[in-house]
Amino acid sequence: ISPRPMTRRARALDPGMSRSSIPDNQSSNQAYLALGAYAEAARQADTALARGASVQVFGGLRTLADSAARAGAPPGSIRIRVVTGSGPQAPPEQ
Repeated sequence: ISPRPMTRRARALDPGMSRSSIPDNQSSNQAYLALGAYAEAARQADTALARGASVQVFGGLRTLADSAARAGAPPGSIRIRVVTGSGPQAPPEQ
């Protein structure tokens, strides 16, 4: 599935899906999850992690994709919201 039609299909399933303020790779991962393409969502998360993306974000997306696949979650049943901005921070390592 190419990115634009994939994102349009995902938004049809989840109209509240963010259109901005999140990186493209995160948005495409969100779309794959919404469409039930869990293996592709996991691959996209792995690629992002290999390129140095946030372990907190993409590790979580990878775990979510794995869990959804194991549970046999139907397309449209996984909806996530990515909240941007500062949130809880881990304490600095000593």
